[in-house]
Amino acid sequence: MRGRRGRSAFEIGTVAAVEQVSPTAEGRIRLLARGEGRFEIVRWLEDDPYPRAEVRPLPDLTRDDEHAEQLQETERVVRRALVVMSEYRGGLWPADVELSEEPVTRSWQLAGIAPLGALDQLTLLRSSSVGALLERAAALTTDAVDLLPLQFPDDPG
Repeated sequence: MRGRRGRSAFEIGTVAAVEQVSPTAEGRIRLLARGEGRFEIVRWLEDDPYPRAEVRPLPDLTRDDEHAEQLQETERVVRRALVVMSEYRGGLWPADVELSEEPVTRSWQLAGIAPLGALDQLTLLRSSSVGALLERAAALTTDAVDLLPLQFPDDPG
């Protein structure tokens, strides 16, 4: 089979609904999309003309009141990281961005705004529980902040 699978395809993804489309002055298009569910690849199909696959929906994470403290701690870690990392990088979410009151949605939003790379985001997408999502988001975000001195060794901060 021809295609990109060996180079850059992943075995997990998100179904997203496009809510807003707006052109930018640079000739690009800005999209606002909302994730509606996760899926995993069951089997790759022939790439004609685009990559195609059979997919299976992954179950939604469910609310669990036992994670209330963990949610608060993860939010503290992510918001602190946004403040710290904004001194080094642009294009981050503001640390005071408003999030949903619904705990599962808030957990996914924290994972989404965490200043992480795409591969770390995929790791979060694989989470099988709210607890695992929050634990991984906090750990990966803490690691990202801890690695800043290595990325900017001449910074006196």
